[in-house]
Order: sequence, then structure tokens, then C-alpha cells
Amino acid sequence: MYQGPRPPIILSDRIAFLIMMFRKQFCEQGVAARVPDVLLRFMFNYLSRTTARLLKIIAAPPKIRPPRPRPGRPERVRQPNPVPGGFNWLRRLIPNNHVINGHAVAFQQLLNEADMRALIEANPTAGRLLRPLCRMFGIKPPAGLQLPPRPAPLRPAKPRQPKPEKSPETRPDFPFLHCPAPVLGAGNHYIVFPRDFWRSSA
Repeated sequence: MYQGPRPPIILSDRIAFLIMMFRKQFCEQGVAARVPDVLLRFMFNYLSRTTARLLKIIAAPPKIRPPRPRPGRPERVRQPNPVPGGFNWLRRLIPNNHVINGHAVAFQQLLNEADMRALIEANPTAGRLLRPLCRMFGIKPPAGLQLPPRPAPLRPAKPRQPKPEKSPETRPDFPFLHCPAPVLGAGNHYIVFPRDFWRSSA
């Protein structure tokens, strides 16, 4: 009996199904690829928290509040992150795996949907949750997820060193100035200048 068209699957259901299926497949493929247990447990909890936070944002978008000054807190000792990090780290950890590649394609298609783009534009918190997944799958983030370029660090200007003062220009003495004046009339025609002629004309 025909019961009419099925209702469309809402965005929250698609996100939950995609990430939960990936969580299950990652654990199975990770065990086969001998991924460390610490990383498997970390990713299982991380994907669960990410899904819960995305569903919470879809159900009740957070209000943007101005930042408030917070009192100083004692610095907490952070545990080392077991995630390898870097762009496309998952497919480098488990290479040539068709299951991981299929989830990467499905996640990229989800980011290109109109509902997902609207969610990213309206909620910056969703972008902070989705950018690590893009790096994990090796997907270039769409325009709504890309961060502005970081400004180049300012380098302190080097102090200019004063140039050494140049000594006044002097002309070398010519040897013929020290020679005795030749005798004119014997076939020698010379012009003898005074000793300080070149200095006075400089």
C-alpha cells in the first residue's frame, strides 16, 4: 500500500549517521592496521563528543556573547595528544583503505550541501568542530570553513649605524712640484705651478 513520499532526512540525522558509522569503521580498520590502542580510544571519544556538540548546535544554536574577563586559573597539565596531526594524517596512518576513502568522500559531499553551508555560516562553533575533520580526511575546507590568513610577524627595525665622516679630499703631491725649475731657453718649455695650486683649486 502506497503511503506517500518519505520525509526528507534532516541534517542532524545525516551528521550523526555519518560520524557514528565512521567511528565504528575506524575502530575496525584501525585494529586490522595495528593502530595503537591509545589512539583508537582517543578517536572513539573524540568523535562521540564532536557528534554530540554538533547535534546540540543544530537543536539550539548558541548565542554570541561578548567576551568577559576571567579570573586567573592555575595552569593545568595537559596530557600528550596521541593524534599524529598534519593534513591527511588518517589516510597516511591507514593507507590504501577503500573504507576510509569512502567516508572521506561522503564527508566532503556533506560539507557541500546547502543545509551544512548555512549551519557553518550561522554558527562559527560548528566550523571549529569541522575543521579538524577536514584535516584528518585530507579535504580542503570550503569557503565558509577557511580561516583568514595570518598576518606576517613584525620584525624589529634594525638601527641604522651612522656613516663615518669622510675626511676632506686631498690631492696627492706631484713629484715635479719638488723638482727645481728648469732653465728656459735651452729647448725645454715647462710651466711650473706653485706648490699649493691644486689644493687651492679643489
